[in-house]
Amino acid sequence: MKVFIFIIIIIKVYSYNIYNISSYENKTSKNLRKLNIFDIFRKKNLIIGAIINYNWNIIQNYFISLKKAGFENCDIVMYVGKMDEETKEKLKLLGVILYDIPDEYYKSNYLINSFRFNLYEKYLLKNRNKYNLVFASDVRDIIFQKDIFKFYEKNKKPFLGISVEDGIIGQNLFNIIWTKFYCPEENILNQTIICSGTIIGTVNIFIEFCHTIWKYIGEKAQNITIARDQGAMNCLIRGKKFMKDYLIIMDNQHGPVMTISLSKDKNLILDNDNNLLDYDGKIAAVVHQYDRHKKIAYKFNKKYNVNSDINSFIKEINPKKSRDKKIRRVFIIIYIFIFFAFIIYLVYFLLKKKKIFKKNKKKIKMKKIKIESFKKKKDLNRRSKYTKIK
Repeated sequence: MKVFIFIIIIIKVYSYNIYNISSYENKTSKNLRKLNIFDIFRKKNLIIGAIINYNWNIIQNYFISLKKAGFENCDIVMYVGKMDEETKEKLKLLGVILYDIPDEYYKSNYLINSFRFNLYEKYLLKNRNKYNLVFASDVRDIIFQKDIFKFYEKNKKPFLGISVEDGIIGQNLFNIIWTKFYCPEENILNQTIICSGTIIGTVNIFIEFCHTIWKYIGEKAQNITIARDQGAMNCLIRGKKFMKDYLIIMDNQHGPVMTISLSKDKNLILDNDNNLLDYDGKIAAVVHQYDRHKKIAYKFNKKYNVNSDINSFIKEINPKKSRDKKIRRVFIIIYIFIFFAFIIYLVYFLLKKKKIFKKNKKKIKMKKIKIESFKKKKDLNRRSKYTKIK
């Protein structure tokens, strides 16, 4: 028994080291991470989104930055519509799981930024047992710089993480219109703007959020041009105090998400590798609405542009991915072998114990017989002595 426990501890400690790409431009700069064999028993995390009418040129920054950020144990699921086959093929090569958006959503006239929550809910209801954390976001204007799940993997409590912008609802015309449409009776215009384009949470809380916001949009959606998800979200969270016990705020000061549409240029600082830093001077995990700032957009477009050599980039990723899978398979086989060896040893140990028990039982029985016969002998001797005296 001790031998098996020792072997498992040794394998746990001796996790195999592999490399993930962190800089495609500089292949010597790599992000070392450990592939822990115990990952095979952990639930995955999920990145989910919805895309309509976008080709590869528009969305490549999202997916290339995501791959460079080095996410671990994570599925990428995208609902797509009106997308050319070339873009779909590139996404599949990058390991993205694609689902076509059902026709019913086009017929409903809802905007994608609203009905996407219904798609997420349906997907998660079918797959809730596979995942631990979910990150849902816009696609066109998002950059990944780090694995966002790392910031919350030690958080054992259910939560919903929302990002806020550097702006007040009442100071932005669009947000005033969207929010007042849903909350005419609530005075929340002095609150900071909650952005609906980046949301993270534990699976069950995220499902509840998607269900509630989709229902709320449906109840108020007489005018679909105003019935935006961001207005609904600000009204539910700021006005109705929805999810107040589960909320985690992600702001530009502490991250891990920076939503920079209304941020001042002087507050947006890039490091030497063109990573955007939060206001604490740390690399933000996710940058949203970067295209509102020309300088930031130029740097990011240059950094993540692989149009000329997308195949080279995919080849660079795939061998590491396949090696990762092979290593996992090897460890799975080792674990299966150890498991069956342990079962065999346990059966042998129990049988042996049973045999020893039987032997001991026999010995005890023999001892009892001997003691009884000895007592009888003693008794007979005592009686014979007594008769002789008499």
